[in-house]
Amino acid sequence: GSLIRVDNQPTLVDRTILEKKFEQALRREKEVGDPVAETFGETGHGVLKAAELLSGRYNYIITNVPYLSRGGQGDLLRSFIEEHHPRGKNDIATAFLERCLFFCRPGGKVSIVLPQNWLFLTSYRQFREHLLKNECLDLLAWLGPKAFQTPMWDFNVLLLNISHTKPPVGHLLCGLNVSEERDAGVKARSLLDAEVVCVEQAGQLENPDARILLELITDEDLLSEISYSYHGLTSGDVPRMRFNFWEIGKPGSIWIPYQGTVGETTCYGGNECLLRWDDGDGAIRILPGARRDGLDAWGKGGVLVSQMGNLSVTIYGKFAFDNNTAAIIPQIPAYLPAIWCFCSSPDYYTAVREIDQKLSVTSATLVKVPFDLPHWQKVATEQYPHGLPEPHSDDPTQWIFHGHPCGSVIWDEETKMLARGPLRTDGTVLHVAIARLLGYRWPAELDPEMELADLQREWVIESEKLLQFADQDGIVCIPPVRGERPAVELLR
Repeated sequence: GSLIRVDNQPTLVDRTILEKKFEQALRREKEVGDPVAETFGETGHGVLKAAELLSGRYNYIITNVPYLSRGGQGDLLRSFIEEHHPRGKNDIATAFLERCLFFCRPGGKVSIVLPQNWLFLTSYRQFREHLLKNECLDLLAWLGPKAFQTPMWDFNVLLLNISHTKPPVGHLLCGLNVSEERDAGVKARSLLDAEVVCVEQAGQLENPDARILLELITDEDLLSEISYSYHGLTSGDVPRMRFNFWEIGKPGSIWIPYQGTVGETTCYGGNECLLRWDDGDGAIRILPGARRDGLDAWGKGGVLVSQMGNLSVTIYGKFAFDNNTAAIIPQIPAYLPAIWCFCSSPDYYTAVREIDQKLSVTSATLVKVPFDLPHWQKVATEQYPHGLPEPHSDDPTQWIFHGHPCGSVIWDEETKMLARGPLRTDGTVLHVAIARLLGYRWPAELDPEMELADLQREWVIESEKLLQFADQDGIVCIPPVRGERPAVELLR
């Protein structure tokens, strides 16, 4: 049937002309016997009402927004937004904000609820700069996750008040933050008495990527000035390309170490997996989605940051690392102890979260934080007067594990050096002993060139003394069978 097309960009429309055109179209459809037209009258008047609303200008617009990132949009919606709202194209929510400002009379206001990613993600920089230069951002309330009482609680959202007018010199952007509260009701109550912080709006343009923050950081040096952050490699097919090291009998030249995330900050962690690399010429080149990122970091010392959640860190092992991590590599190797002390402290998490509240932080963001090099060099000198500890671990899931069932290497806070720790008595002792009984040996035992702390290497040598107890055929019988000693006796 024939419907009246309303122009993509709202214009002032004469309601009488619209009514006449609509009635003519409906009459034509009825004359040709269109059954839909018989029941379309009421709906058609709704379309007419929508056209009337879209043709107006308003003093105050208060609304929520639709939630759909660019990746989830269909071709028609994506192309429409890209054509009419190129600055806000990364999310329908930001395009919606632009649309609301279009409907607003000069001097009017928009109060809106929308995701907060646009405040800090690099992909929204042009959108932020436009708003900061052309609109008065009066009040931002960071709500964070679980801000809705509905199942939409996972969104990181904010409340935003904007005056649709060019900001005067010295205009203050005010904000308050209740994102740490974990319940919608508590957030609502906290909004009533939360501390309000005001910063000059124009000053936000001087922040890295024009990020909108509650405080200015332009007077401080950034970590990015002395280091670079590399994004990790994407394998393209995890079940095929990534294995735990204990699943591969003899790695050979096909497999290389593939460092990953850590659940909590530790000197040496994330060393569980191998990557099917094949000298870089195998499947890694042809698999859809595979990206050979981070190669420039290989062979260099640095800090590996797990990009999700609490941003746990570990010392980077100089080889391949996965795409859930980012390697921070200092421009001058001597800066590494200071960078490690900063990144492994709570100050680093706080600094990153002040500029990026997204669950997964981009690698570029991880170094766009204030960094006081002299201060952290002093901290490093006090904490690590003999340098950072060399690779060591008592965790049998790490390929740098020494292989001894009871041996341990620990950090001694008094001497500020690695030391032999007390013999381990945790549950892994039995696991390691059984594995050794069956003839298993750890990568650190098989690779004399692996970079290890001297004390770690000493335990590797101690582990060699246990080879005489390994069963030769790899079959250990729990009860004695045909002359085989019982497993418990062999284990002891």
